[in-house]
Amino acid sequence: MKKWRILEPAYLLSGLALALLAHITPILQKQASADTPSVVINELMYNPHSNLDNDEFIELYNTTGSSIDLNGWCFTRGINLCFTSGMSISAGGYALVSPNSAQTLATYGKTTLATYTGKLDNGGERITLVNNSLTVISDFTYDDVSPWPTSPDGSGPSLELKDPSYDYTVASSWAASIGSPTPGIQNSVYNVPLPTVSNVNDPNDIAPNSSVNITADITNATSVQLKYKVMFGVENSLTMYDDGSHNDGASGDGKFGATIPGQSAGQLVRFKVTATNNSGSASKPSTDDSINYYGYTVQDSSITTPEPVLQWFIDDTSYADINNNPNDVIKYPCVIAYGNDVYDNAQIRIKGNNTLYFPKHGYKVYLPKGNTIQLPGMTVPTDQFHLNADYRAEQISKVPSQWWIGQQMGMTTPEFVTVRVQRNGEFEGAYNLFNKYEKQWQAQYGFNNGDLYEDYSQSISGGDINELYAWDNSMQQDPKSTAGRNYTLDNNNIPTAINTMCFPPLIEHLDHAIDHNTIVFKDKSTGRWSTMYWDLDLALQPMDPKTLVSPHDLYPGQYSKRWYQTAIYDQPDLRQAYYRRLRTLIDKFYLNDQFLNKYNELANQHQELTNMDNAKWPSYLRVTKQDNLATIDQIKTTLLGYLREDWAIPESQTEQEKQSITIKTVNPSDINSEEFIELHNDSAQAVDISDWTIEGINYTLPAGAVIPGNSSIYLLRDDIGYRTNHPGTLVAGQYSTDLNSFGVLTLKTDSG
Repeated sequence: MKKWRILEPAYLLSGLALALLAHITPILQKQASADTPSVVINELMYNPHSNLDNDEFIELYNTTGSSIDLNGWCFTRGINLCFTSGMSISAGGYALVSPNSAQTLATYGKTTLATYTGKLDNGGERITLVNNSLTVISDFTYDDVSPWPTSPDGSGPSLELKDPSYDYTVASSWAASIGSPTPGIQNSVYNVPLPTVSNVNDPNDIAPNSSVNITADITNATSVQLKYKVMFGVENSLTMYDDGSHNDGASGDGKFGATIPGQSAGQLVRFKVTATNNSGSASKPSTDDSINYYGYTVQDSSITTPEPVLQWFIDDTSYADINNNPNDVIKYPCVIAYGNDVYDNAQIRIKGNNTLYFPKHGYKVYLPKGNTIQLPGMTVPTDQFHLNADYRAEQISKVPSQWWIGQQMGMTTPEFVTVRVQRNGEFEGAYNLFNKYEKQWQAQYGFNNGDLYEDYSQSISGGDINELYAWDNSMQQDPKSTAGRNYTLDNNNIPTAINTMCFPPLIEHLDHAIDHNTIVFKDKSTGRWSTMYWDLDLALQPMDPKTLVSPHDLYPGQYSKRWYQTAIYDQPDLRQAYYRRLRTLIDKFYLNDQFLNKYNELANQHQELTNMDNAKWPSYLRVTKQDNLATIDQIKTTLLGYLREDWAIPESQTEQEKQSITIKTVNPSDINSEEFIELHNDSAQAVDISDWTIEGINYTLPAGAVIPGNSSIYLLRDDIGYRTNHPGTLVAGQYSTDLNSFGVLTLKTDSG
């Protein structure tokens, strides 16, 4: 039975105190004085250039003329730290806190007052400091994007308060340190009376030949200049005025204005505002921003297309170098625009291996730090993306139709959207824009809780690649041995593996192995491995008339590179489960021609763009629509032909087979590693339970969850802990809701 323990009074009080603190902190914040606090957070090193978390620090400054006892003061947001007896900060003095006192001393030559646990968020977060009476002393949210200074985000400088008397809650009160950080001493930016520039307007929907008014709020300046350039021409300079005659509002109101002349359709205009006085100058974008200019594009009414239009601007010399000297390492400066959003100071590089020397190139784009783009159809914004040329496909919709299958079958796929690319105002081509599992995607879909590796050669997320090699060695044990079987079952996400294995035969995708077109993920919460595909450009080719029902059907020399699939396939019960899942998907995509219909739907949707692209980039290499349709028909014929073979794909799953699944055992336990739910299959045939649900724990079975005939599959509360004592168990997944000692669990099929 589930056991409950009685809390000790002291433990209970501590828990109540923490809960009360969390509850009343927002209230206390409202009550805090708007005056300069007695102690301010004066400097932050939240993302050290060394990439070492232990090089972080927070500097406190005592604004009063008396020493302050910090005993009982706590950080309640941002980091975890409560000061203890004997800790104080002298009048007008500084105090440092960091994750590691020895590292702080080694890096900065400074001694810390206390050490904290946790870490400062590199992307910005809220920090709250309260005193021993729970009164909020300091509470603000810093960020790593404009209007906050961006160079403290890993470039070397720290984030410094310009003056302890300034309103520390607003971005304009902070600046990047001038030179090295200044822990324990006066900030480098203190009392530097530079001008301020703010509220620069953002021109949108600019018609051809229309002049554009630029305004900005300026203080403490003797002169203000608007600097702009058209495309990649010279930088022009206009004086900005606060005289009421330059679309700047009232005379003397601190708002300055100037006008950029009208430009022709498709042109890029970039600009910045610089204010100067005797102490120096300030600008927007600031010198420590990740962009050099703001910008706008001039609308081109001749472009009428259902696809999103992505604009790419690059100087002619760089573009010529890309074409004359193809190199997939060199990044070229460029500007990207979508709609009214302009991303200055972006970078682009050519990409590809066998495709590197094709006339129409594929590219990878890197947006400036702190910037993301999100096109229609994308659920996650991204700061990096691929522009896949698909030069060998006559139809730009070929690859998206294949990824559509992956999405429909519940497989992990990149996000993608077909776009029309304009380069320097002219048509460049049809491309498929892909978010290839970038960091924002990882966070959105839970892949930031583990390690990602690409093509067996690099760690994407900083994991130890030796763990990948160890998985390789262990997966190539004798599959008939107990050790080989147990390792396969205990260290792989079996449902995901089975589901992913079904993808290649459905689209005739031969070009994948552990060392190319494959990303590997190790989930830290379960310790299990899984794989994802990232490139399908050679799928759906009119090749040798066979489909890859068995992962042993390979290109020559690839046998040893698909052990992550053959180790599973070589277990008879898992092979039976794989065949069952494959039959489910054959029914889904081929019996009623869903794949064929989707291909035609997308082809028709993008036909005009496809025609333009073929005219721009003609080639005998291109596989035609008719070839693709023939391949789809070939796959259908071959797969359905296998249905007559006893050794391979079974008949469609029956209602009677579904009814053979029962919740056999429910084992609640106060020890998570012993808690489980066992689902049993009384049928001799494997049963696909993908997307079935269990009400009572709010759990959905993952795609690829199949129970072999006369076998069981387990749902676990603590996957790693359970298999320590129960090796060789077929596991469907890990749930997060504790089982009660009594209650109701209801198993429902995918149709409810």
